Amino acid sequence: MITGTARFVSRTAALAYYRPYNEPGTNAAEVTRKEQDGEISYEKPTLKSRERLIVREGRYHIETVPLDTTAVCKPFSTGKRGKHRIRIEGDSVSVWDAVAGHYTTCHVLSARSVRRIIKQAEKDEADRHSHSSRHLARRIKKD
Repeated sequence: MITGTARFVSRTAALAYYRPYNEPGTNAAEVTRKEQDGEISYEKPTLKSRERLIVREGRYHIETVPLDTTAVCKPFSTGKRGKHRIRIEGDSVSVWDAVAGHYTTCHVLSARSVRRIIKQAEKDEADRHSHSSRHLARRIKKD
């Protein structure tokens, strides 16, 4: 998933981006107003885990790398509670729908369940990275 931000690499990039949206001759004044009101800035965004920065047409975008995992839950009203394939992108949770053959956000998971699933998946991911780092350190130490 790629999300655009209100951050630009330079004022020139912001002027170019907003030019088609403004009346001729008002673009610089409008960009100045947006700067003063804090609507746009020229700082790089802070990234969270599983995010990377992309620049398109002088504007910063954030790409969220999906995390595939499994979780015990009851995602569909007609199904049973059990282990299901989950894809996490940012704050969004999709569940594998075997009937449709793809991940879907059309599920009945509560906001609380979604938060629990994301928290557990991030913990598991951190544990996997920690384990592989320790394993690598032991191999280097043996050599």
